[in-house]
Amino acid sequence: FLGDAVERNFEVWGYTFNQKLLSSDLEGNSRDPRNYEDAVNMLKDTINNRLLYLDNHLVNLYDNVIN
Repeated sequence: FLGDAVERNFEVWGYTFNQKLLSSDLEGNSRDPRNYEDAVNMLKDTINNRLLYLDNHLVNLYDNVIN
């Protein structure tokens, strides 16, 4: 059904399945929470970091929108 699409996809994105890449971010911090509390804190940190980014770049984002 998919033909060679699976192989072509793996040729392009296969490196992303590397276990070392999946288990740590670029700073080497673990992405695998050890318990529920760690998972919730990671989610909160991600949301807070995203909101800070949006707050700091809101003017730039607005300037790039066609009004």
